Amino acid sequence: MSTVKGSRQDKLMVVAYRPGQRLFLRLLAVVVVAVVVTSSYYLGEYLGLEKQRSAVVERDSLQQQLILVEKNNKDYQQQIIAFEQGSKVDREAGEVVRTAVKELKDEVARLTEEVTFYKGVMAPTTGDKGLRIQKWNITKTTDAKRFRYKLVLTQVADNKTYIKGLVAINLVGHQGKEKKVIPVKELVDLKASELKFRFRYFQDIAGEVTLPKGFTPEQVQVVAHSTGRKAMRAEKSFNWLKQESDANVGQEG
Repeated sequence: MSTVKGSRQDKLMVVAYRPGQRLFLRLLAVVVVAVVVTSSYYLGEYLGLEKQRSAVVERDSLQQQLILVEKNNKDYQQQIIAFEQGSKVDREAGEVVRTAVKELKDEVARLTEEVTFYKGVMAPTTGDKGLRIQKWNITKTTDAKRFRYKLVLTQVADNKTYIKGLVAINLVGHQGKEKKVIPVKELVDLKASELKFRFRYFQDIAGEVTLPKGFTPEQVQVVAHSTGRKAMRAEKSFNWLKQESDANVGQEG
């Protein structure tokens, strides 16, 4: 064979033709692929089952933990309820005790005041005898302009005979810029007999008074006159503001 100078020349190799070997290699390749696919499938199944079993175990463990937590939570809630009920009972019991103690203290104070009052009437520590203006008290009502009043007159030491006479109660204050003195009997529907007194030891004179519009009370003047052979006069003034601050608000009887 002639060749052209300067051109590329490929080398040729001669091999034997074996059709059986080529078929064997193809079958071998198919078998390898099948084994790989099958192995991958079963491996995936195995791993999936393992994950499922692990998930089931973890789920069961979490369920057990949840049951335990719920039980503990329920126990804690019951303890809290028990503590709250116990605390409530303690508070209620304490409140009952405090109320009872306050009532007892109030009762003791009232009885002490009464004992002092009766001692003052029967055995005074001063040399005063005869008619005395013992106490004046006002009490607020639900009406801001309406008040209850109570005057206590006593006959000190000399209690063998009855004492009688008249009493005058005047409110002293301002209406606008004008100073004014208003007799209580002009503010209430009083009968003449209600300003009279007759007693041996003591007597209460009580009623209600409504303040005039624009009137601001400052003092209460009480003048009592006894009649008879041993006629006496007793006079005493009380500060309205102090009486009002000491009054019990809103009491209705």
